Amino acid sequence: MPSNAVWQRVLALVPLLFGLWYFLGLAPYGLHVGEDGDVLYEAFATFRGQLPYIDFSTGYTPGYFYWHAALFHLFGVDALVLRIAAAVTNALTLWLLYVLAARVVRPGFALLPPLVFAASLPVYPGEFCSFNVPYPAWYNITFWLASIVAIDVYARRDRARALLLAGLLAGLNFAFKPNVGLFNVAALSVFLAWWHAPGASTTRLERAAWWTVTIATLAGTFAIFGIDILSRRFALFPLPFLAAAGVLLVVARHAAGRPRFMRAACALFLGFALPNVSWFAYFLAHLGIRSFSRDVLLIGSSYEQFFSISYRELFSRWDLGVLLVAGALYVVPLAIRRRRLPFWAPFAVGAVATALAAAYVVFFAPMREGFQASVVSRIQDLAFFLVPLTNWAGLAFIGARSIGAHRRLTESDALLTLLIVSGPALSLGMHPRSDFMHLLISAPATIIVGTVLLEELARHWQDAMPDRRHWRWAVSAALAAPVVAVAVVLAAPGVGLAARLYSHYLGLRPDALARLDLPHATLVREPGEEREFTNLHAIATYVGAHTRPNDYVFPFPNLSLICFLSGRLNPTAKGYFIAGYPDHYTEAAIVTDLRDRVPAMIVNLAEHQIFVLTAPAYYFLIREFVRDHFTPAAQIGPYLVMARNSSDPRPIDVRITGRESSWAGLDDPDPNVQLETAARIERWRDPRGAAALARRAVSRQASNRIAFLRIALQFADERAVPPFLQIASRDYVTEAGQLATTALYFIAEKSLTEHFWLASDAQRERLTALRYELGFEPFRSWLRNRRGDSRLRYVAAWAAGVLQDDAAVPYLEKALESDDHGFARMASFSLVALGKTTEVASEVVAAFDIDDIYAPSILIDLYHRDPESARAAIEIGLQTGTPKARATLSWVVAALRDRKLAEAVAELDDDSDERVREAAIWSVAWLHGAAPPMPSAEHEGSAPASSGITSSAVAAP
Repeated sequence: MPSNAVWQRVLALVPLLFGLWYFLGLAPYGLHVGEDGDVLYEAFATFRGQLPYIDFSTGYTPGYFYWHAALFHLFGVDALVLRIAAAVTNALTLWLLYVLAARVVRPGFALLPPLVFAASLPVYPGEFCSFNVPYPAWYNITFWLASIVAIDVYARRDRARALLLAGLLAGLNFAFKPNVGLFNVAALSVFLAWWHAPGASTTRLERAAWWTVTIATLAGTFAIFGIDILSRRFALFPLPFLAAAGVLLVVARHAAGRPRFMRAACALFLGFALPNVSWFAYFLAHLGIRSFSRDVLLIGSSYEQFFSISYRELFSRWDLGVLLVAGALYVVPLAIRRRRLPFWAPFAVGAVATALAAAYVVFFAPMREGFQASVVSRIQDLAFFLVPLTNWAGLAFIGARSIGAHRRLTESDALLTLLIVSGPALSLGMHPRSDFMHLLISAPATIIVGTVLLEELARHWQDAMPDRRHWRWAVSAALAAPVVAVAVVLAAPGVGLAARLYSHYLGLRPDALARLDLPHATLVREPGEEREFTNLHAIATYVGAHTRPNDYVFPFPNLSLICFLSGRLNPTAKGYFIAGYPDHYTEAAIVTDLRDRVPAMIVNLAEHQIFVLTAPAYYFLIREFVRDHFTPAAQIGPYLVMARNSSDPRPIDVRITGRESSWAGLDDPDPNVQLETAARIERWRDPRGAAALARRAVSRQASNRIAFLRIALQFADERAVPPFLQIASRDYVTEAGQLATTALYFIAEKSLTEHFWLASDAQRERLTALRYELGFEPFRSWLRNRRGDSRLRYVAAWAAGVLQDDAAVPYLEKALESDDHGFARMASFSLVALGKTTEVASEVVAAFDIDDIYAPSILIDLYHRDPESARAAIEIGLQTGTPKARATLSWVVAALRDRKLAEAVAELDDDSDERVREAAIWSVAWLHGAAPPMPSAEHEGSAPASSGITSSAVAAP
């Protein structure tokens, strides 16, 4: 029989080998245009010699970019290179999870943390794998876990080198992502303060150093999160960490301390400084304190405001159910010990409960998206309760072991103590974006602590069972089985996908994978999922063929991936635009860059996509500049290429969508064939296919009517309005009618947004055709009915402008007074379209305070129809508007290039509000063709040709 040590080493290979098989096998799979594009482009820009913060904007720290640039230098510029590095890193994370867990629980239980973590990583078949996006977070987890291993070695062997290594790993965390690095070193500092608490013989210098580190750690936490201790944010994020630190420090102060705190602190902070001092000093010198704080440390930036996702509300019915089950699992063994329950009763009750739960799942549970997807959704939701619950339970556990037992924690408790501190410390990184991915990457230490608690619960049960081996085994199996079962359900799509890909790699499957074969990306998807790859290949090839290597290409609003795939640089510092982030002040600098380094092409997303949907409407400075200087050159799938007006583009129109014949299955008598065809249309997201689905759904006898409507409303455009209108009018009270009503609302909303795209010629053609198909009714009736469905009134307001219905004007003017701001916005938009510019101009300007996305663009539309009415409203707004309105109007004047308004704007150069002054000064300079006073980093006229790590602006660090 092998010894326990040998057995642990063998078991440690299981998560490592599985991780390599799983992550490497899936490394070539899928792509997310937005998420992959941002990080790949930033790595490529660094490889080409650009500098973070100076040449491109980022929220990460330089070590991350230079690591990726070095990989490109060593192995070539290919997305797969970074994915393989991330795959190896994630495999090491699984191994470290096992290694750490095996030191605090039995080997069998130690397999649970890597299993749970790997299974929880989201995989989206047909799209992408979350762990393939080369985020810094994957490195952060590995560095953090490795720093815990190093601290454990230090606690056992008292070797300063191990502590130096722990600091170095925390420093690397900071060099990749600043907040995680700070939280990492904070957790290690709390551990040192506990481990080396000052004793009676401690010198004053050591005691002063101890207090300095302790107070700085706690004060730093308050500095980041504020001192509003009654807020929900404080209770969710810093409070668990501060409570853990407080418990340990109280325990430490009541026990004899260990010597040499200063040596330990110096080793830790020296290690932390080593990977950061050089770049920190370099960028601090080049950016200045203010810009460095904002751009590098994100202090005072608007990141939190625009990327915030609130932590979900706790103590839902499911949360309370979890608490009830946890309480029962603890109380029942006590009842068995006191002989109030027979020891076999819990197993019988558990079997019955399992059967009832299975029956509920099979027969009653609402699982519209299927079993696996529904289970994943429920588990991900519960995780937001389980993680903080485990953190608090771990703190209670270690507190009871120390304070309750009136003893000082010993070396054997060191690792568990650090894990319990690291759980809430890692969770600090969830703020402000508390979505599931940020929860998961903040949970590795918590997962290990949860495993420790699970094993303690098993011992608690085993003490109440007969002293027989099979009963002890049964208890452990019964407690671990639900965890394993859930992990298997979560992991099933990813493991199945990896197995299928390996069968393709080995030539065991005859069907060919969908491939993206480009010099900078060699990726695959399942057969039949080639649409996006085909589009990307076509657009990257087109850009590469019609530009030179040193030409700039501007991607908008989130198409940095196109720059990476084509090997072209963005002339501006931004490649990702969400309405409001960046703001108009940054937009002004971007327009300046576009003027000074005119791109050869602009690649624009001509498709409605969540998050960036309203970007073209908000960024009117960019839109008006592009419309003035660029013209459409090619439409390739969802991508619109625009070339300089002075160039000689080669217009093409590559339509990579399903043909009409591919919809023939919708009329097949077999409902399953119809659904397969509908699913194919959904994958291709073809609006013409959506219109075809809507037409088939008009019949009340259509067997898949509801399914057709649900698919069509996702991506339908104006061509689907007639069938949706028929269904909504005739069957309003039915489910089909409600779906059609929602679809009409979505179409009207998207139509408004598309009007403000950089180019909207295709929409004009659709609207012209639509006018011949629609009458004024039922739109007039919907608009007049104040108590009617707000969705239909919104659609009616939109239709009034499309159909040029002058009879709707009185109702549209009345709608301007509505508390429904969306309805009022659409009414103002249609009134402008109807030529009622004088009547609506002042109302549009007045809306600037409540609508900074559409109102400015509607005003620009109004100006192009009636400059005099627009000027009058703008001048009044510049004099009497709020600071926000005055600043926005200054930007609008710059976009209009109306020198007649220059004097009115210039009067704001001494405005009491600094941001109004900045906007006015820039606007006046722009109007007169002068260099605006907010320049970005200096560049040459074209992108640097060098592939070395040297900056086009300044020397490399």
